[in-house]
Amino acid sequence: MKIDLSRSKQPVNMEWYRPELKRRLESMSRSVNEEYGQEFLLPDGRIIAQGAEAEQDEATALKYEDNWAKDSGLSLEAWRQNKEKGDGTTAEMAITVVLNKVIGKDFIVARACDYDDYMHGIDSVIIDKKTGKVICGFDEVVDDYSYGQDKKKDKMKKLAAGGGAQIKYGATIQNGELVRASFTNVPSFFVSLSKLDLSRLMESIRNKPENETGEEEGKIFSKMIISLREQSLKLENNRHLRDEAEAAIANLEQAFAAANTQD
Repeated sequence: MKIDLSRSKQPVNMEWYRPELKRRLESMSRSVNEEYGQEFLLPDGRIIAQGAEAEQDEATALKYEDNWAKDSGLSLEAWRQNKEKGDGTTAEMAITVVLNKVIGKDFIVARACDYDDYMHGIDSVIIDKKTGKVICGFDEVVDDYSYGQDKKKDKMKKLAAGGGAQIKYGATIQNGELVRASFTNVPSFFVSLSKLDLSRLMESIRNKPENETGEEEGKIFSKMIISLREQSLKLENNRHLRDEAEAAIANLEQAFAAANTQD
C-alpha cells in the first residue's frame, strides 16, 4: 500500500529540508548514546558496527560500494554523495526521525549499519526498551509507480520464506543496559512513499518541534500501520513469523496511542 496524502501539491526540492533532517538525526543519536552511556549510533542515526568481525564486515560493505560506484562510472566519493542525496536515503532518514518522535519514548529507532543494509536488506531497526527485543526491521522505498513496490514485495517474500530477516549488528536491553546482540527471524516490512508523500513529510518535520508530532507525520504513521497489517496477513505460510509481525504492529500502535494521550 503506497502512502499518498495528497495529489494537490507538487514535490519540493529535498535539499531545502535535508540540513534540518540531519540535525534531527544527530540530536536523536546523541540522546540515545547519552541514555545508555555508550557510542551506539553515529550522528546520522546508523548503528555502529562493533565486535570481532566488525572490521571485516565493514570491508565487505566497502567492497559492495566500490563495485556499485564502478558500475555507475563514478568515484566512490561521488557515488556516496549521490546515494546520500537520493530519495531512498532521504526517506530512510525521514522515517527514522518520525518514528523516533512518535514512539521514541518506548523504542530505540535506528538506521541499520551498512553491512546489515547491504547484506540483509534492512534499513531501519526498532528495539523495544522494555523487553530488549528487536521487534522489526524496515526497508524504505520511494516510488511513484508500482515497480519499486513490486521489488520490495518480492524481497520481503524471500525474507519471510527464510523465516524473517537477520540483523547482525543490533542490541538488546538488559537491566537497563544496552548490550550488543545479533538477531534472526525478525519480521521485516517495507514502507513505500511517493515523492509527494516524502516532500510533505519533510515539510512537517521542519515545521514542527522535535517533541511535537505534526498532523502529516501522524497520518504517515497511521497509514504505515495499515500497510504493515496488510503485509503481515500475507505471512500465512509462516505462522510464527506472522505472530511476531502482528505483535510488533500492536506494540507500535500502543506506543503511538500512549504518546497521543500524553500530548
